[in-house]
Amino acid sequence: MPCLIEKLPHFLHADVVTKNSCSFRTYVIKKGLMGRKAKLLARLQQRPRDFTWDELTTLLRAFGYKQAKPGKTGGSRRRFVHPKAAPITLHKPPPDKSLKMYIINDILEFLKREGML
Repeated sequence: MPCLIEKLPHFLHADVVTKNSCSFRTYVIKKGLMGRKAKLLARLQQRPRDFTWDELTTLLRAFGYKQAKPGKTGGSRRRFVHPKAAPITLHKPPPDKSLKMYIINDILEFLKREGML
């Protein structure tokens, strides 16, 4: 089975990654190539209950999304736009900043549907 390294986000690519491995994540961990953003992605995929809004915005920026400026009546809605992918609209959580599980599931499903995971 060929490895699909080309479909991975740019922050997971490394010059060392030329192996035809089926488990890129295992290869990255073994070689010590996990950077902060790759670790955030791995953590999000584990669906933790304490994943914060700041961690999500950092991860979305790594995927090429930028947070659009909210309008006057935007309230807690935040919109993330990407030059080639569909935009993501989320509600920013209250001050505790931990994301609800349905938001984490929606983000993972959206990124898979867009071919980013």
